Amino acid sequence: MKLTTLLFAFAALAFGQTRTVVLTWDHTDPVPIVTFNVYRATGACPTVAVPIPTKLNAVPVVAKTYTDSNVAYGVYCYQVRAFAGGLESVPSNDAQGDAAPGAPTNLRTATATAQITVNEKGVLTATLDVKAASPVAP
Repeated sequence: MKLTTLLFAFAALAFGQTRTVVLTWDHTDPVPIVTFNVYRATGACPTVAVPIPTKLNAVPVVAKTYTDSNVAYGVYCYQVRAFAGGLESVPSNDAQGDAAPGAPTNLRTATATAQITVNEKGVLTATLDVKAASPVAP
């Protein structure tokens, strides 16, 4: 079994951000009734694969995909194990990802406009329109 995709999806809410991690994997075992358990550890995946002890799903996962909801900002390591006949397989490969805040969007400059009028003894002598905009970084 190979855990093939790790995708972080971000959805803005009125009072902050919620982060979800969507995992997908392949499984080619011919046994027709196989379910899966998904495991997560906080931090980077180790250089030597070791089983992750924290199971996320309360009931076995039937599909070859799993969504981990409300993930806090940080780095995570995931594994999936097949489950059939009361036995669990060895762990899949590790999949690691960073749950970082979403990037700011809709960046724009602000333009200020002012009009300066110069009067000399009640007579209009000059009008000057001034516009200023904040610079856009290259």
